[in-house]
Amino acid sequence: MFARPSIRPITSVRVLLVVLVTALVGTLYRVAGADSPDPQAAEVAYIATGTNFPDALGAGPAAALGNGPILLVQTDSVPSQTTTELNRLKPRLIVIVGGTAVVSTTVENTLKGLSFGPTVIRVSGSNRYATAAAISESAFPCADGDVMAGRDRTGVVCRPALSGMWNTQKVVETGFVGYDTSLAIDAFGNPAISYYDGTTTDLMLVRCSDPACAGSKTITTVDPNLSNGRYSSLVLDSSGFPVISYHDASSGFLKLARCSNLTCTAKTLTTVDASFSVGSHTSLALDSSGLPVISYHDADGMDLKLARCSNATCSSATLVSVDSGSAEVGWFTSLVLDSSGFPVISYYDMTNTALKLARCSDATCTARTLTTVDSSGDVGFESSVALDTSGFPVISYHDGTNGDLKLARCTNSACTTNTLTVVDSTGTVGRMSSLVLDRSRFPVISYYDGSNEDLKVARCSNATCSSATITTVDSAGTVGFYTSLALDPAGNPVISYQDFSSVDLKLASF
Repeated sequence: MFARPSIRPITSVRVLLVVLVTALVGTLYRVAGADSPDPQAAEVAYIATGTNFPDALGAGPAAALGNGPILLVQTDSVPSQTTTELNRLKPRLIVIVGGTAVVSTTVENTLKGLSFGPTVIRVSGSNRYATAAAISESAFPCADGDVMAGRDRTGVVCRPALSGMWNTQKVVETGFVGYDTSLAIDAFGNPAISYYDGTTTDLMLVRCSDPACAGSKTITTVDPNLSNGRYSSLVLDSSGFPVISYHDASSGFLKLARCSNLTCTAKTLTTVDASFSVGSHTSLALDSSGLPVISYHDADGMDLKLARCSNATCSSATLVSVDSGSAEVGWFTSLVLDSSGFPVISYYDMTNTALKLARCSDATCTARTLTTVDSSGDVGFESSVALDTSGFPVISYHDGTNGDLKLARCTNSACTTNTLTVVDSTGTVGRMSSLVLDRSRFPVISYYDGSNEDLKVARCSNATCSSATITTVDSAGTVGFYTSLALDPAGNPVISYQDFSSVDLKLASF
């Protein structure tokens, strides 16, 4: 059931049409706190008047394309339920549908003043028909033969359809670069990539001004201290500012960079864990308050550890050994947060050569369930985890015994039961995998093909990946190290990776 905000009555015919919009789009109005495995799943939210149906109806296809909700407002005010839902979803872009006569500047200013700092735009026309046309043009703006590649700060970016072809671009070529890449896509569809520069031994960030990173870009030295920046993990906060966890090899510490602008020329650098020899294999997520949560390896204690930051810069944090004992565990960590904000971590148990999962029962992971997901040989290298709509883990990883790319599709939250699938077994494949779930919640995996020295992508046709389309993305030299995969606003894969032949940072976009 959907709760309706307190708005003026509308006719029964209009109620029926609004309900039809709900059925077609999936979410016309949602109650705050509605169940969702990802509390920040919406990149865009459409705002329409709740006093008449045409604008909400016209925005339906655009909302479906953007995988976002339509939320209702009054002409001069925002109902508390709508505000609560926006604060829960934290969309980076809010689109107001209609002119100021139906959704006033007062509402627009209220939306612009939300604490998570969304970009707010208005799409309107001279009447309801012109507004519907304007929404269509804004969401489907490209000419025949072109496809939408994302947005820049002037609007939507179109490019010729590639008919299934990939565009590969050298992003940074100076020095020995591109180690440990981590990719995020901003609200405009433009990539941000953290990486390690092996020549200067610094943590670096490149911020692209277009979706393919073919135009101008800003390259910033984030941490210039000696041997900083291995095992970086990058996310963007609600303002689009980078947050990066990484390892300081000179001191053996876990560190965090909290950027104060888009290009990270202003930032706060914090030592999160100063224990001896910690901070490799980091994986970072932000909780619903924007506070960092980091999984990482403790090489001295041979443990899997978690840092739960108490503030934005992580100058204060709760540090917990999640998995410890006689075994050496915690390599190749991959972290996501469930709908309660509790960590879920996939990792490699080196002693037992197994893929493991930690499912935390609280925010700091003082209580958790540890599960061996796959122990059939030397398995679990370079895992990547995501959660499906039920909150069940999905994990890509490398089978070192057989040289395969594998996928574990868990059938409960702790992954005590699962379906294990060999996704690609042609040669030695599956190293350095990176996993996302597409809009159908089917896995998409980037990885390195060691036999052919290529970058490859597996696009699964079902939930368990028993059927998949496997594509060679880049075969120019030895390419595909340190892959990091994200989806652009149109749902197309984008991959950062290293060209090992020339030791360059590259980007592949579809």
